[in-house]
Amino acid sequence: MRYIGNGMPRDRGQAEDFVRAMMHHQVERGWMRFAVEHAETGTLLGF
Repeated sequence: MRYIGNGMPRDRGQAEDFVRAMMHHQVERGWMRFAVEHAETGTLLGF
């Protein structure tokens, strides 16, 4: 978290707000910021 926002972890409400905002972003723009992992290997595929 050192390099993200103010460096403090989000509480549950802030995390839920972020997820809702990203879902809205997906609907409005067709993409959102989430990491994607391969289900079997756990390999990071993209963000």
